[in-house]
Amino acid sequence: MILNNFIFFKKIVHKYLGVDLEMSDETRNIGKMNNFLKSLNITNNLEEYYRALTTDEEKEEFKKNLIDIVTINETSFFRDKIPFEYIRSLLDGKTKLDVLSIPCSFGQEVYSLAILFEENNFKSYQIYGVDISSEVVDYARRGQYNTFEISRGISEDMQNKYFIKDEKKFDVSPKIRSKVSFSVGSVLDRNVFINSVDLILCRNLLIYFNDKTRETVILNLLNSLKKGGKLILGGGERVSHPSLLVEYYSGMPVYTKI
Repeated sequence: MILNNFIFFKKIVHKYLGVDLEMSDETRNIGKMNNFLKSLNITNNLEEYYRALTTDEEKEEFKKNLIDIVTINETSFFRDKIPFEYIRSLLDGKTKLDVLSIPCSFGQEVYSLAILFEENNFKSYQIYGVDISSEVVDYARRGQYNTFEISRGISEDMQNKYFIKDEKKFDVSPKIRSKVSFSVGSVLDRNVFINSVDLILCRNLLIYFNDKTRETVILNLLNSLKKGGKLILGGGERVSHPSLLVEYYSGMPVYTKI
């Protein structure tokens, strides 16, 4: 039963998320499957349960639980220094920037970018955060973080400038909130992308896709970028496409749409 359930679990994960579980640790993925089964009180055959879903509400709950169990949302403010150093270097000579963060997770990357721009007196910008999980998008929209989350990347000076402290919570200030927006969507869906942005951060996502899915994602990212726009991927991710020119900044590849 476990084997049959796992085979079907891999199929539905690829269907809904585009993620190829063959490319990651099997033991960990079986653990995720078991957590998923528990979340919906499934005690028998997963495929039979799935085929028996009839209402939109049942199907939506199934999909939501699957996304919440499978997706990895480890993040922090100003995660990895080099991408933010590079983005800081882009500000010289620019008058306006539209930025897309996908997946945006709990919002720390989006708010970090806004703080970076504000700290460098760059006021004309808009940042869009997109993630497949409605739960993490709701969290990002709230813009409220606990002491532990704030301690990972936000200095005391930044806390005072860009957050409003309320007991043990830190709320993102209105001047930052007004420059960002969040929405639910998948990198596999062209319709969720923001058109004509200057910069896209899509970090540590492509490693979970097979070659065919990765091609689809890259095409969607390209369609969203302006000519001359920049694409930043995760540190270990590399792509090759005739419409992308690669350069390096402190060893980090940066892709430019040509």
